Amino acid sequence: MRALGWAAACALCAAGCQAFQVNVGTDEPIKLDPIKVDLTMRVDTYIYDGKSDEEQKQEAANREDATKRIYDRMAEVQELKNNRLVGENHLGLLSIRNLPAGDYGEYVQRTVDAENADRAFLMTDISNRSDDSLAAVRRDQWQKRVAASFEGEWIEEEADSPGTYRWVAKEG
Repeated sequence: MRALGWAAACALCAAGCQAFQVNVGTDEPIKLDPIKVDLTMRVDTYIYDGKSDEEQKQEAANREDATKRIYDRMAEVQELKNNRLVGENHLGLLSIRNLPAGDYGEYVQRTVDAENADRAFLMTDISNRSDDSLAAVRRDQWQKRVAASFEGEWIEEEADSPGTYRWVAKEG
């Protein structure tokens, strides 16, 4: 009889209990503090133009290698700019303004040549993969690099006559 009483009591308790809901949502989106959170994202875009997957992967690797070399060389290029030895020309490339003598001059020449080779490769690649002409890509890169230059660095700007340029120290 006791077992029957326990069963009846449990049945009454169970009938009176309801499942309850727990809301884990938020009324507003979560806001991240940009100082404490570092998000990195990489997007690989492939355009299928009849080239084999291997050719496309190689082209992407070449672009990535050139971009990495430019990134790795940034401090050296900035030092040359700070020393007023090189400047940004209207073709989106570096020009040597004052070539030092000796071994340091050879280093400057090698660094500028390597930087310009990578920049030219990437600009040609952008032009080939888009509808933009190489001249338009060069102009766009020139404008971006001039905008990113610091005060006092040599930059080439358009002169009064169409198609002519002059060297100036960038003003703040």
